[in-house]
Amino acid sequence: RFLQNLKNHGFSPETVVTDRSPLYPKTIAQVWPEAKHQLCVFHVISEVNEHVLDAVREVRRAIKPKRIKKGRGRPSKRHRARTKKLKEQREQADRLFRRRHLIVTKRSNIKSDDQSTLEELLSLSPTLKTLRAFVDDLHQLFALRRSKTQAWRIWKRMRRNRTYLSNEHLRKALDVLDKDNMTKLLTYLDSAPSARSKVRTNNHVERCNRVLRYLEKVRYKWRRRRTIVRHILLQFANWMKRKQNNAKLAA
Repeated sequence: RFLQNLKNHGFSPETVVTDRSPLYPKTIAQVWPEAKHQLCVFHVISEVNEHVLDAVREVRRAIKPKRIKKGRGRPSKRHRARTKKLKEQREQADRLFRRRHLIVTKRSNIKSDDQSTLEELLSLSPTLKTLRAFVDDLHQLFALRRSKTQAWRIWKRMRRNRTYLSNEHLRKALDVLDKDNMTKLLTYLDSAPSARSKVRTNNHVERCNRVLRYLEKVRYKWRRRRTIVRHILLQFANWMKRKQNNAKLAA
């Protein structure tokens, strides 16, 4: 009903950006059949990263040793050496847990100080190197300056990678990147490179929603459906006027 009210007031977008909720596709097809449906790249990458981090937690549990029971009497040299080695492994596992975000961070966003830390973490297990390679391919897949042909080529390479398919968590991540979702995820590549960053996510819409929720809490009378819809439409009208005025001032 809310989308229908927007359409009745002349709001007809070329592209509609949503997350992976199953509620949107049917509604968008009914209200705006001509509009393109773009899945939010940010939300999908976040969902894929959760599967990658699940794999990191599994590696951490595998490399983190159990405590050794202390025997009676003075420990032998062999026992002390073994205890020291296990303590170092425990510290490495804890460090992996604290810095696990580096495994899924985009290469360009990793600071120079953290680069050596990332390399140390990747040396703990071959699985971590596989996970990092998967994340690198993921960010290459959704690069702004990319053609659709190149993106589909990267996607097919990821789907055929045996090291990815051998990992349970990466298989779940690839299920998120199925063909139907990828068709909607790559819709932003139809736009000019300068406009792709604006149409491939709905983060700006969520920021707007936070503002509207704040205004709703301030004014109790806006909690009725009718007054909420009127207020949102008024806000849209004000934003469009400010945008037009700014364009006139710039000209």
